[in-house]
Amino acid sequence: MRFILAKKELQLLDRVDSEEFVKIAGRVQRKASKRHDAQELERIDSVADEADPAVGAAVAAIDELLGEPEWAAKDEAPARIAPDLLLGAAAHAADLALLQALGVTAVLNLAPQSCDDPVGSYAAREIGYTALEADDFSDYPLLELHLEQARELYAEVAAAGGTLLVHCFAGVNRSAAIAVALLMLTRRTPLVPTLTSVAALRPFVLTNRSFRRQLAELARREGLLGGEGGGGGGGGGGRSVGAEEAAPAAAPAAAAAAPDVAAEAAPEAAKKSWWRR
Repeated sequence: MRFILAKKELQLLDRVDSEEFVKIAGRVQRKASKRHDAQELERIDSVADEADPAVGAAVAAIDELLGEPEWAAKDEAPARIAPDLLLGAAAHAADLALLQALGVTAVLNLAPQSCDDPVGSYAAREIGYTALEADDFSDYPLLELHLEQARELYAEVAAAGGTLLVHCFAGVNRSAAIAVALLMLTRRTPLVPTLTSVAALRPFVLTNRSFRRQLAELARREGLLGGEGGGGGGGGGGRSVGAEEAAPAAAPAAAAAAPDVAAEAAPEAAKKSWWRR
């Protein structure tokens, strides 16, 4: 689902509170969903399920897990889905004080066409910045086009002891799909448990069903569908994270804004900047 934003709505982003931001995001999301031909999408899904029943079963499990999106009354902070990986929205990326409090050393923007990140202010604070032009509609090959670059960036950030914020406009589809893929590949854990931990922290993710299918296809290729499970092995973007470090099932704001994070100085190695446009 492509986000088509009215110009005046984009201009509001730097002066609306988080509750109003969520309302705008929800309104845009609903407008986008109305443009979809639901019957045509169902027909395409049915054909794909017949061709690959394992992927179809995984998509059905994701559909059951996520259900209808539970839009938060407020979206005050990104979700820390791993110790060195945050998932959020444009409003979070624009909040420099929040980024510093959370120890963010690099930002990945998957919607630069609709998110005007404060790149100059990032540079002054030694926060790296990468922009990947991704779209959000039903047949967009998101993982094919952008996952490898995201994995390389995450590997660099993690190796330097830093923390990466992945965001798009609302933190719902593009950034969520990339972040889930990074987490699954890094931990080598199956897709549904990975997505369960992410949805516990940010329950309004992946309303774009084609992104759900792309994640299921990726999991099948990596041997991470259902009970195929997460043996060791590489393929992740950053360092491997043990099960004991899995993000707890807590409210998004509470999970992301622990006060002790601000007190932890980022390691000197994490101050490297990643600048890609």
